[in-house]
Amino acid sequence: MDFPTVLVVDFGAQYAQLIARRIREAGVYSEIVPSSVPAEEVLARKPAAIVLSGGPSSVYAPGAPQIDAALFEAGVPAFGICYGFQAMAQSLGGSVAHTGDREYGGTPLTVTTQGRLFGTLPVEQNVWMSHGDAVSKAPPGFTVTATSTGAPVAAFEDVDRKLAGVQFHPEVRHTAHGQTVLVVDFGAQYAQLIARRVREAGVYSEIVPGDLPVAEVLARKPAAIILSGGPSSVYAEGAPQVDPTLFESGVPAFGICYGFQAMAASLGGTVARTGDREYGGTPLTVTTPGSLFGALPSEQSVWMSHGDAVSAAPPGFTVTATSTGAPVAAFEDLDRRLAGVQFHPEVRHTAHGQTLLEHFLFDIAGLEPSWTMANVVEEQVAAIREQIGNRRALCALSGGVDSAVAAALVQRAIGDKLTCVYVDH
Repeated sequence: MDFPTVLVVDFGAQYAQLIARRIREAGVYSEIVPSSVPAEEVLARKPAAIVLSGGPSSVYAPGAPQIDAALFEAGVPAFGICYGFQAMAQSLGGSVAHTGDREYGGTPLTVTTQGRLFGTLPVEQNVWMSHGDAVSKAPPGFTVTATSTGAPVAAFEDVDRKLAGVQFHPEVRHTAHGQTVLVVDFGAQYAQLIARRVREAGVYSEIVPGDLPVAEVLARKPAAIILSGGPSSVYAEGAPQVDPTLFESGVPAFGICYGFQAMAASLGGTVARTGDREYGGTPLTVTTPGSLFGALPSEQSVWMSHGDAVSAAPPGFTVTATSTGAPVAAFEDLDRRLAGVQFHPEVRHTAHGQTLLEHFLFDIAGLEPSWTMANVVEEQVAAIREQIGNRRALCALSGGVDSAVAAALVQRAIGDKLTCVYVDH
């Protein structure tokens, strides 16, 4: 039986395998062909569509693979990704420039014309970039549909010829239509655990330091923000504070422990030294289920670790739970999509903590569980390979877990081009 087949033209990056997988996950059969296959042989296979993969090269590098323009004159729909996007642009009369604005990793993208490619997706979203060169001018007949700081032409399309492309990598899970949750770390190791719990819920997360200016946090276009716990009292000299503009941006936010108190203080609530320190398993009474607690039990055990406590919620917030040492143990403002808890939902000692965290992510912030950890290693290996290209790499290896894992990933990506040096410290 003949199936419509999408051919993925591989320019030397492992992402070709991942692209082919994503196409199959979408219910369409795909195969990979090397970029050295002549255009006439590619077309002789009668593909239903062609996807041009990323690659480790610059289009200006000696011997870099080029694309025969005849590939785009056959009427076969084609889509370029990263290097394939640049090669398509160059082949069809566009311009690719050394802009000097290298982008790597999660990058804010602005959709300027939604067209067929972006449709009803958010105008502001987070995508995964890995490029030095950038398309500076689209080919004749193409509409520029998106831009980023380092890519003036980050996406384009020519609907009449069924051609399109993007500078970023739609095949990796890090490109999630802006669904990145930023965990603001106020100095507690729990920030790592919070980020893990968010990912376990199917939402991509990253950690940023608590002293990062609000403007920079918001510039990363987070889908939601979580304020972590921390070792400080909000009254301690030099204790991290939260700029109220963070909560005026419209981005859903959730405060945990110290982050909960900092949110309350920033928004006009009251944080007091009640003298009723709570640590460890603590009985909690849900007074108003709301969206945060939903159908969870009205009496439950949670993990507390605090001296100060919120004694009055900020204006507009509903108090949803209380404990002996925390008269305001949880609150929410659904209109502004803000909420917080005095306890730690991220630890297993809080019986319903993961469910409560998911209530914030899905019911209050409106996110979708579209990210999976299954392909993290594969994506990281591909990203490393693309970043290093044909160069060699040196790894200082201490024998600890961090450096050993890093070395294993790089070795898987570039093989014997990696040299590891043992550092005895």
